[in-house]
Amino acid sequence: MSATIRALAAILLIPCQYPLTAQIEPASAHVSLYFPQIADGGNFSQRWQTRFEFMNPHTQLPAAVFVDFMDDSGSPLMLNFGAGPTRRLSFTLPPRGSRSFATTGAAASTVVGWAYGSASLPVQATAIFRSIEQGAPKVDVTAPPVLPGHSYLSIANADLGVALGNPYTDAQIVVMLSAIDSSGAKVGQGSVPLPPAGHRSATLRTLIPALPPGFKGTVSMETSADPGGRDYFVAWTLNASDGVLSSLPVGTAAWPISHHDRIWLAYWKVLNAAQQTVGSSLGLNLFSPLVGLRIDPAREINAFAFGGDYIQINLALSQLISDSPSELGFIVGHEMGHIIRARLGNRAFFNSNPELDADAFGMLFNLVAGYDPYAGAGALAKLSMASGASGLLSQSLIDHFDVHRSDNTRISEMYDLLKEICQPSQFGGVCTAYKSLIHPNFPAGVPMAEPQRPSVFLAPQVGETFRRPMLR
Repeated sequence: MSATIRALAAILLIPCQYPLTAQIEPASAHVSLYFPQIADGGNFSQRWQTRFEFMNPHTQLPAAVFVDFMDDSGSPLMLNFGAGPTRRLSFTLPPRGSRSFATTGAAASTVVGWAYGSASLPVQATAIFRSIEQGAPKVDVTAPPVLPGHSYLSIANADLGVALGNPYTDAQIVVMLSAIDSSGAKVGQGSVPLPPAGHRSATLRTLIPALPPGFKGTVSMETSADPGGRDYFVAWTLNASDGVLSSLPVGTAAWPISHHDRIWLAYWKVLNAAQQTVGSSLGLNLFSPLVGLRIDPAREINAFAFGGDYIQINLALSQLISDSPSELGFIVGHEMGHIIRARLGNRAFFNSNPELDADAFGMLFNLVAGYDPYAGAGALAKLSMASGASGLLSQSLIDHFDVHRSDNTRISEMYDLLKEICQPSQFGGVCTAYKSLIHPNFPAGVPMAEPQRPSVFLAPQVGETFRRPMLR
């Protein structure tokens, strides 16, 4: 048995509270939960209730969740869910558990606002708005939480419902709206100022009073950055046609993305994976004291671990690897490895070199967290490219004078570790999901490869005609 496998055995074969499996959650699950609209109460002719549904997709770990409510001014909004007015919901979801919370709808006039939630693991959530007319439920409209974005695009008519929220607690933002008709021509515009943590909801004709009669088309929303770079907002739209309400797809732009929220997602996923593996095996509690996270706007492409206390991820680094959550997961896991070494007296686990040791932790935590363990190579390559050190000569010199070693050396070490992790039978369970789901078409001999499966997709494949019959 190699030294690497002995080190892994020392960590992974100690009885753990939870079995080690690669966690794959739904794409809609997140640790940041923004709900741009809440509606509660009203008169007898029309009354509103808002119900929140939450589900923890993790198969072994509980998720701690809180949701805060704000009014239009950004102040706390008190809502009654049956146990008296409260400004916050705080609860725990057991593995695969769920919870439901519904406002009473008892307010004499309709109260509106919005909500922000956070979870210690990615959770799924839904807001359900119920319209009650003359005492009878008439319609339920569902909407998933959203993430902040720079722009939002939605199909629209004059009666479109628009809800906007300001995710910043320290600055006002202004959201600009443009109405575009079916021919692609701009036919109206408006602006909505939002105070810190503030909110606004109204019909499109209210927000853009000069809309042409019978307008149908799309609405585009965006912000211009203030001097501090605060240019994100959250939004929902609600279709209204002939008095009938229906939900619309989320229109937040996929690019550029909200880096704060994606960093928090990687942090919580990796922190739980680290506790699930190293923490539970070696009696180390990474939650008490909690390994902290600091997100820094410094113009330096870097990340740090500060003793055994907290990790820092610079926004510049997140922006460099913004197309790959798995690469960000590796960065967080690498720094978490430094934290673990510091809390255990700088003990070496996989390698006496602290950077190579941290790389090994980063790859292992990625595997358990549900990220791609190959992502470390991509993260290192981008760092090398951004620093101008990707040339062969530069790489060979780094091995001689930099404790971080060259990217080639680090990638080679991670490759060897991954090969050893996934070959022995005692670690096969950790790799099973990836072998069957993530890398089913890898060539034989590559770590985490699996025999190719026949395609079962009905959509045309590469090289196939788009007129292929569905069954054959």
